[in-house]
Amino acid sequence: MRGAAKQAPVRTVKVRPLNPKEKCGPGTSVERLFRVDESVNGTPVTHLVFFDRHGLYCEHGRTCPAVDDVRRANRNLDWTRKVG
Repeated sequence: MRGAAKQAPVRTVKVRPLNPKEKCGPGTSVERLFRVDESVNGTPVTHLVFFDRHGLYCEHGRTCPAVDDVRRANRNLDWTRKVG
């Protein structure tokens, strides 16, 4: 008999914009800042996602799922960096 199929983890996400000057200081280069409250199977994780001259990234790294959560929640924003 085969084992029971594994269920995908239940993940919920809430994205909130924060004031970068207030949180990072008046001299910050951060243009946008977001707090992502994530829950996976009831276990909470908090992320800070930054947008500055380096692009969009989470405190946990660029490949953190919270980065994509912020992009999806803010599709109207231009996340590209214009060089030149």
